[in-house]
Amino acid sequence: MQEQILKWKAEHVDFLRLLDLLEQQISLFHEGATPSYDLMLDIVYYLTHFADKFHHPREDVQGHRMNRCLRTRVCEGRCKQGESGV
Repeated sequence: MQEQILKWKAEHVDFLRLLDLLEQQISLFHEGATPSYDLMLDIVYYLTHFADKFHHPREDVQGHRMNRCLRTRVCEGRCKQGESGV
């Protein structure tokens, strides 16, 4: 699990770098300069396709596992409380 969390963190850092680069290109546009439209398209394509196809599904699977684990622990805690008369 720890390895997967580190991978997600690294991917989020990469996403932020790409968003910064995209923002720089947009700033060029607003300044009247010519941004790299190909670069902008590549960034948007990568962010949407990689995230939707690989990144988010892994997060979703782990999120469901964590929710299931938490629900189990909460139920076990209630059972123990009921058994102890609390």
